Amino acid sequence: MAKFLYKSKDWAGKVVKGEMDLPNEREVVVALRSNGLVPLKVWPKSSDFASELIRKIKGRVTSKQVAGLTRQ
Repeated sequence: MAKFLYKSKDWAGKVVKGEMDLPNEREVVVALRSNGLVPLKVWPKSSDFASELIRKIKGRVTSKQVAGLTRQ
């Protein structure tokens, strides 16, 4: 089974982040909904450190800045 990370909200509006070990993204969405959560984003967990780092900083740093950092 694959590991997926998710970001969701509960009915009070609190953001909930976590990880699930299920076969596909659809199953994660179904599991979140059955737990009373509203899925905002579901993505596969990467074991590659570089891709995890890029995913975390995406949106905060421009692509040009990332390219400059990776070349150094």
